Amino acid sequence: AVLASGKPYEGMELSADATGTPHCWWVWKFLFQSGRGNRYVGGIAVDVTERTRAERALQESEQRYHALYEDNPTMYFTLAIDGTVLSVNRHGAGQLGYAPHELMGRSVLHVFHREDHDQVLGQLAACRQNVTKTITWELRKVRKDGTGLWVRECARAVPDPKGNLVVLVVCEDI
Repeated sequence: AVLASGKPYEGMELSADATGTPHCWWVWKFLFQSGRGNRYVGGIAVDVTERTRAERALQESEQRYHALYEDNPTMYFTLAIDGTVLSVNRHGAGQLGYAPHELMGRSVLHVFHREDHDQVLGQLAACRQNVTKTITWELRKVRKDGTGLWVRECARAVPDPKGNLVVLVVCEDI
C-alpha cells in the first residue's frame, strides 16, 4: 500500500515470534527512492507488547474501580482536609437527592443538619490528627428536599497521590 500510494503508514501490527508468542508492534513504513530511481519501502518497528499489556491491565483496573466506587450501594465521599467535597459516588449523591456535580466543590457541611456542623468539623479535625486511623460517627444529614437522614460514617485521612491529605468517607443510612 505504501509503494502503491506513495504515502507513509503508521499503525499497530500483530505478529507471532518463533515460539508462537504474539507480539504487538508499532510500525512506521515509508517510501524512499534510490539514486537509480528504484522505489523501496523502508520501515521501523518497535515492540510495544508489554506497554499494550500494561495499558490493558490499567484499563481493566479502572473499570473495576469505577464499578466499586460508582455502582456500590453505599455512599462514598472524598473530602479535602477542610471538608470540601472532592468526589461523591452516584449512589451517595442520589441518596441525598443530588447529582454528584451539585455537591463537588461545596462544603460537606451543606448536607449535614445545621445543629451537627460543629460535630462534623470536630470529626474532620480528629481525622487530621489521626492520619490513617478510622474515625466513626453517627450524625444527621439533610437531603436536597429538606428531609433528614441519620447516617453512620467511617472516615480516614490519607495522603492522595500528590501527598495532600484527603478524607475518605463511607456513609450508610441507619
